[in-house]
Amino acid sequence: TVTIIDTTAPVLTVPEDVTITAFSLEKEVDVGTALAIDLVDSMPTVTNNAPETFPLGDTLVTWSVSDEFGNSASYEQVISVQPCGESLSYYNQILGTFEDDIITGTQFADLIFAFGGNDIISGGQGNDCIIGGGGDDFIFGNAGSDHLVGGEGNDILKGNSGEDKLTGGLGFDVLDGGDDFDVSYDSVSDIVIACEEEL
Repeated sequence: TVTIIDTTAPVLTVPEDVTITAFSLEKEVDVGTALAIDLVDSMPTVTNNAPETFPLGDTLVTWSVSDEFGNSASYEQVISVQPCGESLSYYNQILGTFEDDIITGTQFADLIFAFGGNDIISGGQGNDCIIGGGGDDFIFGNAGSDHLVGGEGNDILKGNSGEDKLTGGLGFDVLDGGDDFDVSYDSVSDIVIACEEEL
C-alpha cells in the first residue's frame, strides 16, 4: 500500500490586474480566469471574491486555491475602475439627486454625477468628467478638457473651450464640441456640431 502525503499548496496563476474606464458609479468587469496546478490533485478548487459590479477606484480581488489534502494558498488581483480614464483621487466629486438639479463645478477637476431628473450641469475650470444620467440634461463643459456623457434621455452637450470628448448615450442628443479639437463618440443618431472627429 502506497500512501501519498501532500503538504504542498497548489500553484495558482491569477489574471493580470485590470484597469478599465467607467461612466457610471459601478461597472461590470471581466476579471479573467486563474490557472491552478497541483502535483497530486488534478482538479484543485479555485475561487475568488469578485463582486458582480465594481465601484469606482481600486478593488482587491482575492483568489484562493485548495487541493483535496487541504493545502491552500491565496493570491491578489487589483481591479481599477477609473471615471473617464482618470483615478478617482484625481477628481473633486459632486453628486446630484434624482430630482431636477442645477449643478455647478469648481475650479478643480470635477467628477459630476447628476443621476436622474432633467438637470443643468456646468463644469468649472478643470478637466471635468460630467455624467448626466437619466433625464433630459443640459451639460456644459466650460473651460478645461472635459468628458461629457449625456446618459439616458435627450441631452444637449456643449464642450466650450478645451479639447473635449462628448458622448450622447441613449436618446436623441445634440453634441456641440465648441472651441479647439473635440471628439464625439457613438453619435450616429445625434446632431454633431464642431467636433473635429467622430468615433
